[in-house]
Amino acid sequence: MSDFPLSAGGARRPLSGPRRALAAGALGVLGVVTALATTLPANAAASTLGAAAAQSGRYFGTAIAAGHLNDSTYVATWDREFNSVTAENEMKWGPIEPSRNSFNWGSADQIVNHAVSKGMKVRGHT
Repeated sequence: MSDFPLSAGGARRPLSGPRRALAAGALGVLGVVTALATTLPANAAASTLGAAAAQSGRYFGTAIAAGHLNDSTYVATWDREFNSVTAENEMKWGPIEPSRNSFNWGSADQIVNHAVSKGMKVRGHT
């Protein structure tokens, strides 16, 4: 028997044996997860991702591009859902020092200033 669920002619073969049991188990787990998700208390749905992370001493962050900071929907989602931020590219060497000994911190400062004003953690990356 082949490891592929298609017959030699390309038609699908019906699931049998372990594959059928695996599919049935997956559907069962999906059903349980769906049932649990629909019975959560109403206040659990009102919590933000950042608040949920903070409850266990963690951060929930996002990467932000300074070019989107004038998009009110983008910023509102950032402010509401996250408690940590990483600049997408604004803190990388190229944007900060576009030419030798000529530094431009403008976009990086915009992100950091906004994050700090909201009490968020700021992380950099390379």
